[in-house]
Amino acid sequence: MSSLLFKNFLSVWLLWSIVFQIQVQSAPISANNKAPSFLAISEADKYASIATFAADAYCTGLQIGSKVGNDGKVFWKAGDGTSSQMVFIAHSPTAGIVVAHQGTNTSAAASVEHDIRINQVSMHTSLTKVEKKVTGGQQEKDSQPISVAAGFQNAWLQTSDEVLKQVESARQKYPNATITITGHSLGAAIALFDALAIQNQFKNATLDTVVFGMPRVGNQQFANMVDEILPNQKHIINKRDPVPHLPFQALGFRQASGEIWIQPSNLTKRDAQNALSTNTVSCPGQENPDCSDTIHFGQFDLDDHDGPYFGVEMQCSVQEQA
Repeated sequence: MSSLLFKNFLSVWLLWSIVFQIQVQSAPISANNKAPSFLAISEADKYASIATFAADAYCTGLQIGSKVGNDGKVFWKAGDGTSSQMVFIAHSPTAGIVVAHQGTNTSAAASVEHDIRINQVSMHTSLTKVEKKVTGGQQEKDSQPISVAAGFQNAWLQTSDEVLKQVESARQKYPNATITITGHSLGAAIALFDALAIQNQFKNATLDTVVFGMPRVGNQQFANMVDEILPNQKHIINKRDPVPHLPFQALGFRQASGEIWIQPSNLTKRDAQNALSTNTVSCPGQENPDCSDTIHFGQFDLDDHDGPYFGVEMQCSVQEQA
């Protein structure tokens, strides 16, 4: 969530890009980069519901049994929100088994460090089996190996093993449930890693990966892998939010397919809630040049990072317990 410190940090990033004239070049429209299409109200309603779980991942006082989202109940949680990112797993009658990750805690140096460690490293060995599944097409032709931002991967590794164990336990109780994986900002990046690992571990499971305000996590080859393993994942970008455009493409990063863009407009919050489909588009392909990549440096607005996402602000809505 936003703070003056975090806003200043991102402002420096954006200024640095202008001073050194880093030009972010969008890929040309290809067979997979078709024109955007307006989002149906039913889809927007679904994403709004999932957004409530991502928002409640910021709650610091959750307990086993706490109510989260619209209809979820927590049965496992981990992380302290400072040295390690918070995560909870809940059961929801509508969303199934829900895994939700906290975004950056701008008051905790360890949390912010995950965001600024953008040096690219190889994927962790626990994901090498996922990498090997990607065969044919562009991946075989790529000369560069798959690489990811070190900070995002390290944040994921703090809870990754236990998340897999808890999801396995939940699947024993709810064998036919969809696994919904979500998060906001840094939590979105962690959720993407989780989704890859969970899909690999539970090959027959139905995953619904929907994240909000996600930064670029890895290189072109990583984006290709996400498209192959998680073809239905969605990452939702709100208006002029700069975070999904960081780290820069010029530094070797790229978003996977699945962008949903809430376009800038003059609608009020009330109007936006009553006309969800009028200004939101689904954007085929990676880095679709007709979607949020049309927003340039001088147009970015960090306030958009926290929402509203279909009427949901990314902040705890739970009556927290001590």
